[in-house]
Amino acid sequence: MADAKRELPSQEFIEQKITKQVTILAGATGNVSIDIPREKTVFLKGYGYTWFTTNTYKLNTGNTGFPKRTDQEGSPAIPALFGTPFKARSGGKIQLSIINGDSADHTYDVVFYIVSNELLDEESTGGDLNLTIGGTAGVASSVALTDSTGTTYAPVTALGLGTNPAAPITLLSGSKSATGTASALATSTACKRVTIRANSANTASVLIGNATSQTFELFTGESMDLEISNLSAIFVKSSSGTQAVNYIGA
Repeated sequence: MADAKRELPSQEFIEQKITKQVTILAGATGNVSIDIPREKTVFLKGYGYTWFTTNTYKLNTGNTGFPKRTDQEGSPAIPALFGTPFKARSGGKIQLSIINGDSADHTYDVVFYIVSNELLDEESTGGDLNLTIGGTAGVASSVALTDSTGTTYAPVTALGLGTNPAAPITLLSGSKSATGTASALATSTACKRVTIRANSANTASVLIGNATSQTFELFTGESMDLEISNLSAIFVKSSSGTQAVNYIGA
């Protein structure tokens, strides 16, 4: 890395964040830069950029040319900060060159953190600088929670992550004849909770469990409550003869 003598900014210098946004066509090269007036002394303290795997980035302060890189050194939200700021060339520019090697156009957010003896009259552009997560397509967005489909998003309210406290609108009710061979309480039926009761006319106990093991015994008239997502996951059998179980749930 070619580097001029490293000067250290004094405590009288001002820190400034400048954001830029640029769209670069597929296969093209674009630049994001800040012009440095001749009468001002400027140091680059740090920077960050939107990253895509097929892209190449090269930073230059005028005095220092950094090596090209294809990884994400710093994102717009979490920039790379140098232990010692790099001095920019007076009358030159701080510039990030981006080669978009992808087959799609991309929009990039870039942030520069500088210190200078006076504020630069430089307009910031772009939107919110959210955490960028690298990937083959690149992502620059807020974090979201979805269900397994990836399309149904969890609601967010002013109080935080929303929930749906409403009770189910479908009441499930039925009966099952239990024999000496274990079988499912019902066919595949979605639910949240269910109460199972051994029929009061039974002459023997019934056993409740899963498909491989039924060890919870209900004597005549006894009941149990379960929180479960499907009735077909509950298996019943009798300890003797044919007995009946009733269930109600939602």
